[in-house]
Amino acid sequence: KHISCREKCSEFFVVCFCSHNKLSSLPEQTCGLYNLRSFQLQYNHLQQLPDGIGMLVQLEELDLSHNQLISLPPTLGKLQNLIRLSVASNSLKSLPPEMSGMKALQELNITQNCLDFVPEELGTLPSLQMLLLQQNQLSSLPRLGCTKIKELHVGNNRICTLHKEQLETLSSLNVLDLRDNQLEALPSEIDLLQDLQRLDLSNNSLSSLPSSLGTLNKLHSLALQGNPLRSVRRDIISVVVHKPANIMSKNSNVQNISCSSNKQAAEVSDEVFDAAARATITTADFSQNMLTEIPSRIAELKDSVVDVNFGFNKIENLSPAFTSLVLLTHLHLSFPNLHLRFTVLPPVLCRLFALETVLASDNHISEIDAVALQRLPHLATLDLQNNDIQHVPPALAHCPVLRSLLIGGNPFRTPRPAIVAKGTAAVLDYLRSRIPD
Repeated sequence: KHISCREKCSEFFVVCFCSHNKLSSLPEQTCGLYNLRSFQLQYNHLQQLPDGIGMLVQLEELDLSHNQLISLPPTLGKLQNLIRLSVASNSLKSLPPEMSGMKALQELNITQNCLDFVPEELGTLPSLQMLLLQQNQLSSLPRLGCTKIKELHVGNNRICTLHKEQLETLSSLNVLDLRDNQLEALPSEIDLLQDLQRLDLSNNSLSSLPSSLGTLNKLHSLALQGNPLRSVRRDIISVVVHKPANIMSKNSNVQNISCSSNKQAAEVSDEVFDAAARATITTADFSQNMLTEIPSRIAELKDSVVDVNFGFNKIENLSPAFTSLVLLTHLHLSFPNLHLRFTVLPPVLCRLFALETVLASDNHISEIDAVALQRLPHLATLDLQNNDIQHVPPALAHCPVLRSLLIGGNPFRTPRPAIVAKGTAAVLDYLRSRIPD
């Protein structure tokens, strides 16, 4: 509940681990640890930081995530050697403009706070390469002049428009995450992002796409699900790939195949896989059909596919051949409004060691094999909402990098709904508290 620091020991401290405790404040003495390089304070009860935090001028890594901070001291800007800063999962409503003084900062994580704007001064951080702003209340894209920025994540906000002025300084951007916003249109100036490799526009209000999107020659992942798109314009498709229309019915680049449609196919034709053999396929979308089993030729995509969607079908299990997809990182298995659904998470999943995302909501899954899931070293997102789970095993908290656990809509009694409503951090904290010492 508190830290005791002796001044004569300050010169010896280089790394300080104080995470997962009940600290409500930091004593001023901690600001005398002048040689400190890494300060780990995540998962505590901190409500504010001492002004003296700026004295830790050698600090390179500071993790303040999962606390109760409502503001940050301006003196934080004095940390000119800081490379990584995380203040994710707090209650911040604003950021001090003085943070622009962190000239070495490369990674800034402000996910899951209460920000409705980002001060323009932060856009001048000269070394910033990754900015995470998901799950805030932003109504517009922050204006960034950081010429080195490679990844910008602003999913789960309230962004409704993009402007040329916001894009023209992002020419080095590789990843742009805009999922779960309120975008109704993309500007034609999207072609300013010529280095863009991954663009996530899922769950917005887009009804059409600009033809300039087809000029992004480095783009290899484009997520569009959850938009009221009437169609993907043919000129976008023709710029990127010359393939039969039935292969490219929804996606718009050479590394995607899509067989989702309103025809409710009961099988995947050989023509699809024959065409896939002539390209490098990273995304395979077989959703919204009447498939009862995994196509046997799915194994032919093993050398390249990383994202597979079998949602909205009638598949009850995954064949052992699925384990050949050794590069698979994202798997969609949700089945709302169907009678045939998974009753357990297929054991084959736990042999796909590259998996990062498993979406398996709206099934009839009744139990979670936490020990098996712990074998997935990269599993970050697990969606098990609206299933029949009676018990949430505490060992689930031992999944090494799990940061998004969605388990609402199940009949278990603990953790209580009030805890589940607070989000993943609260659920994992509860599960850890249930693990015997």
